[in-house]
Amino acid sequence: MKASELIALAFQASPSSAERVLLAAAAFDTAVRGPLVLVGGAAQMIHTGLRRSTDIDMVGPVDSRDRESLSRLGFVRNGRHWVFGTGTDALVIEVPSETLFGEDPPELVEIEGVVVRVISINDLMMDRLVQATDGTSVTWEEALALAITARDRIDWPLVEARIKEAQEEDCFLRNIPMVLDRLIKSLPRR
Repeated sequence: MKASELIALAFQASPSSAERVLLAAAAFDTAVRGPLVLVGGAAQMIHTGLRRSTDIDMVGPVDSRDRESLSRLGFVRNGRHWVFGTGTDALVIEVPSETLFGEDPPELVEIEGVVVRVISINDLMMDRLVQATDGTSVTWEEALALAITARDRIDWPLVEARIKEAQEEDCFLRNIPMVLDRLIKSLPRR
């Protein structure tokens, strides 16, 4: 399916739905040459079903030829975002990095015959824990929501091992074990 057709379908979907996120991500990915991976809050929505109304984050290479293709399709560069449409109904996509934070292969989700790569649940949990080291309530609440909703699908021993490894590689992550400990203690009892 063409990127323009996927965009049209995205605008037909409910504004804060997982369907709209996947269709927009599929359209954007179809318009560029390199494979992108859905990450951030949009990926959390796909993994948990919890609705979010923020931009759609994707990771991967976007070069000058891709930028031309996106512009021809109707995306406009606005700061760090690619925007299609106007107002609250616009599709807003950010590509914060060319490199995926994570070790697991992305999960593959098909929509309208197009495969969207979504960061794995374990890598997303690691990302949320790293984000939560900043101490803000927003990042903490996102990490906690993911942990509660996807508790049984997260490989907690693997996440703990990755935390230890990450700590050794990056001194700025020294608080991450405390964040994980607080998170696990905050999970509802079964």
